[in-house]
Amino acid sequence: MNMTEDTLDQLHQLSVKRISEILETGADLRLENSDKHYKGIIADDRNSIKFESRAPLQCGQIYESKGCQYFVTGITSKAGMQVADVAPVVGTAAIFRKHLAQNPTNSVTHLRPEGLNLPILKREGNEITVPRFGAAAAGKVLKTAGMDLEVINARIAGPLAVLTVRNYQPESRSLPNRTYQHAPMASVAPARYAFGGY
Repeated sequence: MNMTEDTLDQLHQLSVKRISEILETGADLRLENSDKHYKGIIADDRNSIKFESRAPLQCGQIYESKGCQYFVTGITSKAGMQVADVAPVVGTAAIFRKHLAQNPTNSVTHLRPEGLNLPILKREGNEITVPRFGAAAAGKVLKTAGMDLEVINARIAGPLAVLTVRNYQPESRSLPNRTYQHAPMASVAPARYAFGGY
């Protein structure tokens, strides 16, 4: 047996060992918006999951297990398994855009839904971490857990976006009084001139 065959044999044994460990002790993880389930071992710090090698992992997917959701931020393939770097989902936020409505006396800002919900991966102070793709831009409003938060800044951090937010205050203001000046009315010609004097 040469070194290459020996190395391949060791890799095969390691692969079989890892697969059996995942299938025997792994948690049942369901891919969001599907009925597909895969086995995976969730790390104690909840920052990574060892999946069986057949799991179709992609960055941006969300897996759910026992009421907890995990957002996949990166993937590493190893013998017999795939290791997904994950971030636990701690909440969701609906994205709204501001729309200014005016009438002759005042203007009011209304919020219109964009139809997108973002998973929130972390919240510290006035910063919220969300997935990079679909992240709200500055000026948008997030509705989450009974709070309305306005995005004032967004910065990219790898596959994630860190949004700086503040409490949203609806805008309403009175417009200055408008005075209308009517054009002077032209004098009406006597009837005898209107129809050629007939």
